[in-house]
Amino acid sequence: MERAVIVVAFDLDGTLVTAGVIGQRAALAATRAVTGREPDDLPPRAGRTDRAIGLDYLIAAGVDHDDAPGLLDDYLAALHDAAMDLMGDYRALARVLPGARDVLEALHGRDDVVSVLVTGNIRSVAEAKLRVLGLHDLVVWECGGYGDDSTVRAELVHTAWQAASRYTTTPIPPGRVIVVGDTPRDIDAARTAGVAAVAVATGPHTAAELDGADLVLPDLSDPEAVRRILNVCR
Repeated sequence: MERAVIVVAFDLDGTLVTAGVIGQRAALAATRAVTGREPDDLPPRAGRTDRAIGLDYLIAAGVDHDDAPGLLDDYLAALHDAAMDLMGDYRALARVLPGARDVLEALHGRDDVVSVLVTGNIRSVAEAKLRVLGLHDLVVWECGGYGDDSTVRAELVHTAWQAASRYTTTPIPPGRVIVVGDTPRDIDAARTAGVAAVAVATGPHTAAELDGADLVLPDLSDPEAVRRILNVCR
């Protein structure tokens, strides 16, 4: 019996690409557009979804906790607009992290792998970022899990997994799904979803802080990165 394909679900920021404070600038601009002010404190962003970040930014800008969910769609629309306004700066500052392009290209050339994004970014922003960097065509967009979808990262993993099963028209067992990310939240999301986790120490966390993953890599530049990632499948 033919084995199911492998779904490799990549985080975006800190895993494949980096662009400094562009994301924070977009979140601040979106918060100003919706509330007329900025947050008193900056909520954490790494490893979280734009829906979850947006709720915290709105509350930190003075919106009542109970009222914030009702403004979230306005925030996400403003976030899209702010990110598009900043794409020129993104183009100048963003870079593809070591090995990421090679790994995506290698996986894209295989018929037994579906590469997708599981990212906290809303889909329109994720698409714009990867288009700027020439990576857009190396992932299957209709199978991703994006920050528009949920405040809970593990739910994004499930969304991508289920979409990949529909895309390939064959059931994909959890042992054939791998999350690749740069934060403990990516690892926790994989564990909650019951799938494998690969961590890269290219974001804000050290390899020691990512030791709960099935595999920890310093980055994706290892010539054996593709083999090692796919070998975590159970």
